Amino acid sequence: MSALLETYLEMAGPETCQSKDGFLAIIDAQTGLGKTYQATELQLAHLIADSKITLIYSTNLRVNVKESFEALLDRIHSKAALSEERKAELKRNVIWIPAQDTAIAELSEADWATIFEALDVQQQRDVKTILDKVSLLNQAKSSSNTPVFDEDLRAQHSKVFTMLKGYLKGKEHNDAPLNDVLDRIFPARRIDKEKTQVLFLTTSKLLYPWHSIDRSYRISDFLDNSLLILDEFDRQQSEFLTHLINTVSDYDIIALTRKFYSSFDSFKIHGSPEFNRVDQCFDRFRNALADYKGKWHVNYRPFITAATIQKGSENQNRIFTLLSDRMSIHAINFKHEELKSQINHVSGSHEIGPEGTESAIQFVNNGAQLVRTFCNGMLSAILKLKKTWRS
Repeated sequence: MSALLETYLEMAGPETCQSKDGFLAIIDAQTGLGKTYQATELQLAHLIADSKITLIYSTNLRVNVKESFEALLDRIHSKAALSEERKAELKRNVIWIPAQDTAIAELSEADWATIFEALDVQQQRDVKTILDKVSLLNQAKSSSNTPVFDEDLRAQHSKVFTMLKGYLKGKEHNDAPLNDVLDRIFPARRIDKEKTQVLFLTTSKLLYPWHSIDRSYRISDFLDNSLLILDEFDRQQSEFLTHLINTVSDYDIIALTRKFYSSFDSFKIHGSPEFNRVDQCFDRFRNALADYKGKWHVNYRPFITAATIQKGSENQNRIFTLLSDRMSIHAINFKHEELKSQINHVSGSHEIGPEGTESAIQFVNNGAQLVRTFCNGMLSAILKLKKTWRS
């Protein structure tokens, strides 16, 4: 046994995971020392021991996820101590959950023939209409030899995935060939939290729902009794950031701070005895809110002035948001000293433009800090309630 595997087993082996409530371990080792290889051995150890733990392996590249999935299957196959029946049982509990478009794109003509037998005539026509579009896009892509059609192909494949999910939902599927195909399209249908299983996903897929036919899973469903292995962890930052940006179209730092102002300026948490001292968890946040309110006059509505926008009267007086294209453009095109906040007490407004005494970027950053302080207060309040309920 290698020293690295021995370390893995001490930290997260089958027996260790039975006695730990939760832990975080960072394996900082040089490339080539076998971190991923030994992670596969750790997965195999859990499967053989039947630890009843759901292991989730994730990294950012699709090809690496698939290679790790296949490596575990190969490791099971080559384990001489296991019977053929036992090997087959363990392999059934190794599940690769690819992106929706990947699952559809890899289907063969024989697979589609099997699927169409389960659909009515109109459903077949609807699916075939999209598949014809896919065929044309593939032809155009092969002739031009450019990735320009990839996004359209992904969109069409995802549309087919959604259609099949709707058509097949709530139906029984007893045909073995059909179930084999469905397991490849909807591998999450094989998830059984009562069994020891190993799931393989990209980091992007990990952060989105994993769809079965009749239900969907999220990573939050596996916060208990699971072991999450994030490979190449230092490369995952961009994946998490991209996910946040793509999923927070309604998340506006400035609008959120204004909601804090209107909700927490005078509101106190009270009620039954278990809420005793919960309100105190927000004392630091209330102080931070008071400071923010005093400096930035959060009761004034912020907007970008006409002078800041080079052309286009339709863009004037837009609400200033953090995670919008407008914020990105202005944060890039203006230096901090050129993008200013001007508090106008006469009009009761907060003008974002070239005139002013404070940095508008600092205004947004202070808002982000306020949100972070609120989240810390909320976490403290949850822990306080949890402790109260347990006592």
